[in-house]
Amino acid sequence: MSGVSRDTTDDLLALLPIGLTLAECRQVESPFVEVVYKVAERRNVEGWALAVRTRLHLPRVARPDGIVGRRMAVAEMSRSGRQLSADVAAIRALAPTGEIRDLADLQFTVYDDDTAFTVLTHMHYLRSARPGSMNFALVDRSSGLPVALCSATRWTGDASAVRSSSGTVSRLSAFGTSRGSIRSTSRRTTRSPNCWERCDVGSDASDPR
Repeated sequence: MSGVSRDTTDDLLALLPIGLTLAECRQVESPFVEVVYKVAERRNVEGWALAVRTRLHLPRVARPDGIVGRRMAVAEMSRSGRQLSADVAAIRALAPTGEIRDLADLQFTVYDDDTAFTVLTHMHYLRSARPGSMNFALVDRSSGLPVALCSATRWTGDASAVRSSSGTVSRLSAFGTSRGSIRSTSRRTTRSPNCWERCDVGSDASDPR
């Protein structure tokens, strides 16, 4: 297994149950999550972000009955960890480095589309940004860098079923911040006068920890 020694792999395998299931991997607290956080610590990446990325790919390697081989699970953690580490390195200059102690240190603002595209392409678990979105952020007042970034996309469904001005929060990303910052960014986005009067929150990103 590239990037992980045999001794390290055996150490991680010992923490996972034989007959590991997709349902167990989705639990907030489980041996799977414990191992993910160990891999994240070794890669110096956020554990919750690695958990989301790994879970996204586990169905691909699971058996029809939902069983995931322990070695396959650890392999996915390692592969996703390498990719996440590379993505973090790619946008390091766009992420704040200081600790945010209070929401008063942050400012909500419409955010630059090109920079938002770069950040979301690397840091959202789907590794993509949705074209045509409006981007909003809570930025560190001292550096101008985003602590939490949110994109809102205009609803394109049946116009008779929804308000013509409605939209959805389509992408959320945050750098080592609390859920409060993410909730604040999402809430302020839905209330922004620039966001088609009002959006209906439908986030597809969450902290599983």
